[in-house]
Amino acid sequence: MFLVSSMVYSQNLSEYRWKNRLILLISDTPNSPKVKSQISLFVNETEQIDERKILILQAFPKYYLIGYDNQVRRDSEEIYFEFSRPNQSFELLLFGLDGQIKFRSNELVTPQKIYAIIDSMPMRQ
Repeated sequence: MFLVSSMVYSQNLSEYRWKNRLILLISDTPNSPKVKSQISLFVNETEQIDERKILILQAFPKYYLIGYDNQVRRDSEEIYFEFSRPNQSFELLLFGLDGQIKFRSNELVTPQKIYAIIDSMPMRQ
């Protein structure tokens, strides 16, 4: 787990800049146990997610999903190949409202850790 700040923002993600913070879950397979476990951590967090303007996306090699419950599917390889790293079967990236990567981890992350990172951002002060 480590923090990064980088201005990399896919064309597909640019529509969310200044509207939403993004949690991007990346996996080489939609059946990834880590993706399913990470999603399950957010299931009962609707109020906290909405308050912080978080949108969860799940990126796989041929498509991505918007949301974690009523998912919208978009066919695109761009997000997966732009943000995935070799030899990583799972990653979580947190993007700020400005489109910069604020946090990246290849382990499961509690919602509380995500909220603490967001709450320390200048736009949340």
